[in-house]
Amino acid sequence: MRQSALRIVFALLITAVGASLLIGTVSADGSVPRQPPGSDRVPMDLYDAGTDVMVEVTYADPSVPPQTRTWSLDAGASMAGVVASINGLMASSESGCTTAKITKKIGGLGGHGSAKFYSQTWWCWDSRVITDGPRLSAWGKSSGTVKFKGVTYKAIDRGGRGHSYADDRAEGKFCGFYCVTAWITRSINAQGRLTSSNSGVN
Repeated sequence: MRQSALRIVFALLITAVGASLLIGTVSADGSVPRQPPGSDRVPMDLYDAGTDVMVEVTYADPSVPPQTRTWSLDAGASMAGVVASINGLMASSESGCTTAKITKKIGGLGGHGSAKFYSQTWWCWDSRVITDGPRLSAWGKSSGTVKFKGVTYKAIDRGGRGHSYADDRAEGKFCGFYCVTAWITRSINAQGRLTSSNSGVN
C-alpha cells in the first residue's frame, strides 16, 4: 500500500515537472518569446507595398535626346501626377519608341523585404497609330519568404499595332503563408505616352 502511494506521488511529481517545463517556454509577461534575429519566419499576410514607374522615350529624330524618368508611389497613390509628368517629359516629336516599366512591390508581415512583380511594355508610334509592338513582358522576383510562383496572365486586351491606343494587363502569383495575385494594367497611346495605369495585390 505504501509503495503504491509512493508511486502515485512520484507520477504526480513527474507530471508537475513536465507542466512547469512547458509553461517555462512562455515568458514572464505571458507572451511567446520572439524568434532570434535572422530566423526564417513565414509571413502571415502579404500586402501592396507601393509601385515604381519608369518611362524611357527615344525619338526618331537623332537631334532630340532620349528621355528617362522614374517615380515611386506609395500603396494606393494615384497615377495622375505621373501621367502629368510624362506629358511634360515628351518632346514635340512626331515619332519614336517608348518603354513603360511598372513594378508592383509585395510586402510581407514582420518587416520582410518586398518581393516584386514587373510588367513592361515597349511600342513605337507616329502620332497617329502604334507602328510597332506593343510588346508586353512580365516577370517576378522573390524576397525572403515571399515567393514568386509565376505569371498567371499576360495580354494586350484592346487596341495595339495599327490603333491609336493599347490596353494591357499582367498578373503574377506570390505566396507566403497563403497566396495573392499582384496585377498591373496600363494604357498607352500613339503619342508615346503612358496615359493611365492601375495596380494592386489581392
